[in-house]
Amino acid sequence: MEKVIIKSARRGNTQLNGLSVDYILVHHEENDGFLRDTENEYWLKITLSLFAMMGWGFSGIIDEDILIKITFPFAVRFITDRVKDGTLKEFEEIIISREDNFSPYTFDLNKIDKIEGYVIEFKGEKIDIGTRIETNLIADSIIELRDNINALIYHKNKCILLKLGQERNILSLFRTIDNQVQFTYSIATLGNLINDLNVSIVFRFFVMIRNDYNIFFYPK
Repeated sequence: MEKVIIKSARRGNTQLNGLSVDYILVHHEENDGFLRDTENEYWLKITLSLFAMMGWGFSGIIDEDILIKITFPFAVRFITDRVKDGTLKEFEEIIISREDNFSPYTFDLNKIDKIEGYVIEFKGEKIDIGTRIETNLIADSIIELRDNINALIYHKNKCILLKLGQERNILSLFRTIDNQVQFTYSIATLGNLINDLNVSIVFRFFVMIRNDYNIFFYPK
């Protein structure tokens, strides 16, 4: 059996304009036969931008316990996805901003009781992320198209057009969707991938097109 235990949750520090919570996790896995069971500790930082907080109706001075409850559902979902994918890292910071389109806040804080000592169990077989990529033709086509566009732009301009801010945006395309919250998150992730453009090169293209237009229609 495999499980993750929330060892502790505390208000953390961040250089961003927002609030953060540091989660210390213990990942425990029982191995078959006479192999030793494994147990590793991880650090997850959930950071909420002030714009996201205000959009959810949380403003002013926020008590630490309330802040932890606000971030807790995001922490559980992230941990679950990463363990199933086999991509959990020793440290990672998840930044949630208003661009992530989590509006309104869909979780009920009154349903959140135990946090420290909370156990996430994984009873089913894990799906290797590589296998999931191979079998998800739509997501694979999106990534291939992005790569082709970037290769073409780079060949002509020595820079890329479609940026990739965080690896998890790509991985999110391969995860299964079981409820409305996951669907909303996936649509927001897809939007981030589409909108994460190299603004400088877009501006250069605009200037080139404008100049060509002026030369053609308003020759000197």
